[in-house]
Amino acid sequence: MENSLKQRIDAWLDQDYRLVFYERITLCREAEAMFRHLPPALAYAKTFAYLLENITVEYETQGMFVGKVKQIIPTDEERRAASALYSRWWDMPLEEFQKTAYFCYSFKKNSREWLASRPPWLITQGHLSFQWKELAENGLSYFEKRAQDRLARENDPEARQYLEGICLSIQAIQNYILRYAQVAGEHGDPARQELLQRLSCQPPETLFEALQLILLVMLSIKRTISYDAPCMGRIDQYLLPFYERDIAAGRLTREQALSMIEEFLFKDMEGAALYDHMSPDSLETEVRLDVSGEDVPYFIVGGRTLDGVSCVNPLSHLFVEAIDELHMLKAPVIIVRTFNGIEEDFFQKVCKAMADNASLYVYNDETQIPAFIYYGIAPEDAEQYCMFSCNNPTIPTKMGSLRQIWFNLAIPLELALNRGVPFAETGKPRPEKTCEFALGDRLMGMMESGYYGVDTGALEDMRSMEDFLAAYSAQLRYLLAQLRQGLQADGAVEREANRGRMRIEDCFLEGTVENACDWVTGGTKYHQFMVNGGGLATVVDSLYAIEQLVFVQKQLTLPQLAEILRNDFSGQELLLRRLQNKMNKFGNDIPEVDRYAKVVVDLFTQAIQEQNRPEYLYTLMGEISTLRDFSTEGWYVGATPNGRKAGEPLSENQSPCTGADMEGLTAMLNSVSSIPFYHITGGPLNLRIHPSVINGPDGIQKLSALFRTYFENGGMQLQISVVDSETLRQAQREPEKYKNLTVRVTGYNAYFTHMGREAQDEMIRRTEHGAF
Repeated sequence: MENSLKQRIDAWLDQDYRLVFYERITLCREAEAMFRHLPPALAYAKTFAYLLENITVEYETQGMFVGKVKQIIPTDEERRAASALYSRWWDMPLEEFQKTAYFCYSFKKNSREWLASRPPWLITQGHLSFQWKELAENGLSYFEKRAQDRLARENDPEARQYLEGICLSIQAIQNYILRYAQVAGEHGDPARQELLQRLSCQPPETLFEALQLILLVMLSIKRTISYDAPCMGRIDQYLLPFYERDIAAGRLTREQALSMIEEFLFKDMEGAALYDHMSPDSLETEVRLDVSGEDVPYFIVGGRTLDGVSCVNPLSHLFVEAIDELHMLKAPVIIVRTFNGIEEDFFQKVCKAMADNASLYVYNDETQIPAFIYYGIAPEDAEQYCMFSCNNPTIPTKMGSLRQIWFNLAIPLELALNRGVPFAETGKPRPEKTCEFALGDRLMGMMESGYYGVDTGALEDMRSMEDFLAAYSAQLRYLLAQLRQGLQADGAVEREANRGRMRIEDCFLEGTVENACDWVTGGTKYHQFMVNGGGLATVVDSLYAIEQLVFVQKQLTLPQLAEILRNDFSGQELLLRRLQNKMNKFGNDIPEVDRYAKVVVDLFTQAIQEQNRPEYLYTLMGEISTLRDFSTEGWYVGATPNGRKAGEPLSENQSPCTGADMEGLTAMLNSVSSIPFYHITGGPLNLRIHPSVINGPDGIQKLSALFRTYFENGGMQLQISVVDSETLRQAQREPEKYKNLTVRVTGYNAYFTHMGREAQDEMIRRTEHGAF
């Protein structure tokens, strides 16, 4: 890494958390008066253009690339004014919010500030992939011409306004780049002035030019409208021709390319904040006013073709090497697609970067591609899959933004044990509901409203484990049918609310311009809805405990066990301790336990598929993920047969229950690989490894061999934090000494010292693996 870049990174790590791109707030207030009354697409595009016409162009002399916004520390009065503006925009009933935000199944409690900073008429949700390949090959004029040509063939007034908005938005980005060209000239830099003038309307010719164009397009959108968790696509594939031409022409060496990519990756993060957006108890999170937040982009490298041919190329290596050099950055994230037979030198390079705590995760093509095909994605599209924020999948350019709900797998377990009634509601009249998934839950994506199921009969009549699993399956199927019912009702509201609307991503997706409608209402080829199964290990351990206590050892009847759980183990301390400490648990390579992981996930994904029909716009896709909400999910579940008391956290993501995996890394990975991931499209497996495990000359080779075996056995994903508990506790005591200590959270990384105390303590409680 160049010393000048290291100095800029050090300065970035010392930034004041109060910095805000305040110009945007002032200009949005002005634009509201001028444009909000216009038809939706024109109000959107004209506001976007007004912002790009009037924000300060910050011209830098440091670094290779240009592109930066002006940040200030607002006064208390300015902060109050911004908060009042946000309240005026968004303080509304849920029913009105649903129509105004015009997206559902994504708004979470800890994202209130994230949403509030967005003008209601200028929203994008991000979480998708633009046509980056087409941008690199053809430049911005390609997209403007496409929209202009489609506009010339359109007669419907609403569709014409939509297409006019697309054209105006692309022109606004072109004009913004021209503003940088003008300032370059004013700073006595005619070469850069000519380059930027050309990039505003013509395709790039070199790797540097392609990277500069991508940066300016990203900057213009992320800092004004937002483009949360942008998926940057398979960057090693679409930029390879530029690299190869530069090398062949002698314009670039490999070492220069590495330095350029390092600069590019940092430059894309330079305007981002240090805070952890999932730590609502952190002051830094509370005071944020910006629309762009952490701005974590996701770059995908590696992978294979459908025929098994490796796509690893020289740029794959360079991006992995670059993120390893930049291991002190919490972002961007490099997603490596691995596969059976991946080149050993490349995979060891990947493992070294992971061991260095670089911002890098690994996904397995051998499970991901079949999973997409299982849910109806064409094989040639599944081959191109990408990932973005919080380990969610996308089909780049052909799929709209993230829609999701966190489906609590422990709730149907409780319902199966109590004839479809929550433990806490036993003996009470069942409330009348039109849908089990209330609107508030649907908007937040969390199951918080007291869920009822179907009466699966008296427990006395369940004579075998198969009988009980049938009851669990019936509750799963009922709740997922209820979810589909709510989704369909919301679809009708959305279709009406979205008439004539556009989002900035509509400019850069396949199908939206051609169909003259946004992705929400059907503009793209695919429309996904992620159903994130949470608490998997809690349910697996509970099913094994039921099998042993009731059907094998016959120490309790099923009704007796249910009564003990209804009473939260009151007076049953010996049984509670036995379930907690003596019963076998998922995560220790015990086939009799691990088989229930396959049972539960098979039932889950089969129930999901029952709700996918040709007449439905949105396809439900299964994931195993809780993000950081495993504690929240536990609040709404009574005691479970694995020895978990009512209200306690569920298991996290794909991991075993906290502290349950006692037999080392190999055993834990063997257990997790029993999950049938070929029907699961996303979700993280977090590992925390003691540094001593990978110390020594053969540490990386051992790690590589372990991870290779995991993926060959059917594992889906890995992300690791190499840090011991004592270091984390020391960082809590002396945060100023650990400002660049990064940890893997869910689908993103955080600076440990910028996390809230609750999140820090949860990280310390995670199993620390001290041996293979």
